Amino acid sequence: MANLKRSDAKAVIDRFDSILSKKLHLSVQNSNSAEWMLGRLDCGIDLHIGIDEPEVLRAYMRLLHKGFTENCKCEYTPYRGFDRPEIKSESITLNNMSATFSYNIYYKVGEWLKKHPAALQTEIDEIKDVIRIEKQLKGSRALKQLTTDKKRLSVLLDENNTFALMGKIIAEVKELFGSGDHVVYDEAIRIIEGSSYGQDEKRKLKLLYASVDTFGYTGTMEILINQYGWNEIDCKKLMNQCRKKIEALGISIAGLSLADAELLGRTRLESVADILQKLWDAGTVRKSKRAFGGMRYDAVHGRWKINFTYHDSAGVSHRTTIAGRKGEAREVVEMKVLEFIRDNLKKNLKATAGKKQEQICCMELAKDEIQRFRTTITRKEMLSTLDDCLWQIDNRIKRLVQIN
Repeated sequence: MANLKRSDAKAVIDRFDSILSKKLHLSVQNSNSAEWMLGRLDCGIDLHIGIDEPEVLRAYMRLLHKGFTENCKCEYTPYRGFDRPEIKSESITLNNMSATFSYNIYYKVGEWLKKHPAALQTEIDEIKDVIRIEKQLKGSRALKQLTTDKKRLSVLLDENNTFALMGKIIAEVKELFGSGDHVVYDEAIRIIEGSSYGQDEKRKLKLLYASVDTFGYTGTMEILINQYGWNEIDCKKLMNQCRKKIEALGISIAGLSLADAELLGRTRLESVADILQKLWDAGTVRKSKRAFGGMRYDAVHGRWKINFTYHDSAGVSHRTTIAGRKGEAREVVEMKVLEFIRDNLKKNLKATAGKKQEQICCMELAKDEIQRFRTTITRKEMLSTLDDCLWQIDNRIKRLVQIN
């Protein structure tokens, strides 16, 4: 798993181009890998649980199976033995019913040791607390989750696309497996009973929790549909409503079994979804590019000042500060920022002369910088000026794209 920043994606593309042109001797047109069409993208997250006890990680895998909700139009991928107890302690594989994506989630060190029995201790130490969450997008329909534009390899240069995809994975994990702490049965019943829900609601939630504790979430759904004749759509809707009410109490509908509690020596585990969400909120799982820095008044020096991020011709980000002279109006400093972005774009275009795709990327980055700068502006005149700049960049990009 690689944290695919723009600079990393560009390095990969440059390496491809070098191999295609220098080793395979393809034509200039065919060796521009940035223009190649994506057919499939594997992405995901290596989630460091923070606990490297093998039995805890296996328990997490069993809990994912127990709480799997069949949301996001997903179902089990029915390969031979997928429902065996030993497999449920190692991995879970799901397939979207509209065939747009699939998930494979597994206890990483167990999978690694199967393939590499003589693995080095340093290799094991890197992954010993990891649950890997892999998502596979295959075909143009699936890749719309990455971009609505043409599915070229160059789309990976846009960090907003790749990091938004990580956010979607985190949201889907929550929908697929639920949130809240995994607790033992007696603790869950006590929490439900002590809630502010009415008695009829408490009874319904306790019955559902007990059934999931014995048969799992999907098993409970099958019983309600097959044995009691419930309509599948109504069943899923009601179960999801009840699940969310239980999660609102801070606990998962997938309870920690007594056997696992005794084996692990603990009666509560934080859910995978909650761990992921905390990492996302903390910025550990990186999000899309930060908003443009806000302009502030430096009272000590009597001037307006702003810190912000810009990009060089390779897409690498840098921070800079622009400040006005003492007594200079804010409007003057705003124009200085715009002039800096324009001058930087000219410099980047000069550095990438003759390289169409790189020039397009430089213009897209400048466009993004102006759009983010625009969020800090309130003056109508300046907003109009920025909109005119964006229009000019869009036209330049369109002309460049049309060049054969």
